[in-house]
Amino acid sequence: MLAIKRMALLWMCSVALGQWPAISMARESDSIAPSFTANQAADGNLNYILLCAECHGTNMQGADIAPPLSGPVFMRKWGEKTLDTLFAQMQRMPPAAPDSLGTTGYTNLLAHLLRSNGAVTGNTPLSGSAEELSRFTIGAHSPADARVNTTLLASGTAPPLKNLRSVTPQMLNSPDADDWLVWQRTSNSHGFSPLAQINTDNVAKLEQAWRLPLPAGLFQLRYIICV
Repeated sequence: MLAIKRMALLWMCSVALGQWPAISMARESDSIAPSFTANQAADGNLNYILLCAECHGTNMQGADIAPPLSGPVFMRKWGEKTLDTLFAQMQRMPPAAPDSLGTTGYTNLLAHLLRSNGAVTGNTPLSGSAEELSRFTIGAHSPADARVNTTLLASGTAPPLKNLRSVTPQMLNSPDADDWLVWQRTSNSHGFSPLAQINTDNVAKLEQAWRLPLPAGLFQLRYIICV
């Protein structure tokens, strides 16, 4: 009986000191999740394909110096940070044109990023206000299976798959000079070409045969070494 009285007295003291309301408020705050609409996420997906996928990958997996935007590595860095911090980082992109999408564009891009990391769409649009975003974190969600909806466009014809040769370990270890099967030709990534048709005597006579302009952004150059 004495123990019960002590527990009741401790509870009354906690209420008087304001500890109990603080606990309730903390639990209520933890339950808040960011809300965004499906239209916002869809518009953000288009922005991502046009401006972000070239560096961060079509599935947000990251590439070269561009970090992933979904999955465990991303969540370890950003999962517990408030969305205003992530939003400010996003506004620094793309590198060639920072803060070029406007508040609406970056808000939609953030909505797409949230959906790609497992957050569920709702009826209330996501706000681009730093004050509002500071109330939310991404939280722990199951990553979405289909992060980016991309459409591949093809033209012309290609040889049937039945005409392709099987690749053997020998071919990978000692590739033909004119048939590069792996990036930079060999596993050591030297990028060395033993072909001798182009040499120091005729290299100055080369002319442009075709070109493919790349959109503005960060790229890592790879060189082909000829002797």
